Amino acid sequence: MIDDEIRRLGEHELDYSLSRLESDIWEGVAARARQREAARRTRSFQGVIMIFALLGSAAAGLSVVRPADAPAGVALLTSGVELMPSSLLLGDRR
Repeated sequence: MIDDEIRRLGEHELDYSLSRLESDIWEGVAARARQREAARRTRSFQGVIMIFALLGSAAAGLSVVRPADAPAGVALLTSGVELMPSSLLLGDRR
C-alpha cells in the first residue's frame, strides 16, 4: 500500500499524483484498528476459556477427593503425658 506508493514516487518525476496516498494511509490505520479489535476479542475469549478450564478442573478434583477420616479422639495426644519434657523437668505437680 504505502510502500508501493513511495516506491512509485521514486520512479516518477516530481509531479506524480499523490491522490491515493492519503486514502492508503487511512486504509492502513483502519486495518491496524481492526487487527487490534480482533486481538482484544481473542484475548477475552482465551481468558473465558481459561476460567472455565480452571473451574472445571477444580470441580473434577473436588468430586474425586475422598473425605478425610475423622480423628479417633484426643486419646492419641495424651498417651504419653508422663513422658512429656515439661513433666520430666519440673516433676509431676498434680
